[in-house]
Amino acid sequence: MKADKLYITAFLLAIATSIYGQNNQTQFVNGIDHAILLSCEIELNFPYRFYKRKTNYEEGVFYNYFDREGACITVFQGTLVSFPEDTCTYSKKKHFKNKITYTGYNDGYYWRKDSYKYVRIYYNNVEKRKKHIFDKILNKIKISCFQNEN
Repeated sequence: MKADKLYITAFLLAIATSIYGQNNQTQFVNGIDHAILLSCEIELNFPYRFYKRKTNYEEGVFYNYFDREGACITVFQGTLVSFPEDTCTYSKKKHFKNKITYTGYNDGYYWRKDSYKYVRIYYNNVEKRKKHIFDKILNKIKISCFQNEN
């Protein structure tokens, strides 16, 4: 049921961005991948093959990485967008030096949101047996912000 909602959401995003002529790129990734955002570059290391989709819109950019079972990692920078995890009740909240992490469990699946100064990174629709893999991916993310040219 949750996977169906995820696929429907991804499908609707694809249609909406196609209608408005936005730039979408789709590919498969395995190993290290770089998500180029508005002011930062995010390095992720995937232990197995993921389906990657990049979506640009007027106020930002986001990358979705799906595994074959429907679990999703979203890397996002921009405004005017909220994700389901933004309104979910979290079970844990942790403050770190440069981020705040929210975690929870919803409809039989785990989710997590990492909020940095300029970037939000999520995972959702993750089964218990894969939670440690997705936690490792998010824990090992490297963020490099671009220098302001002014």
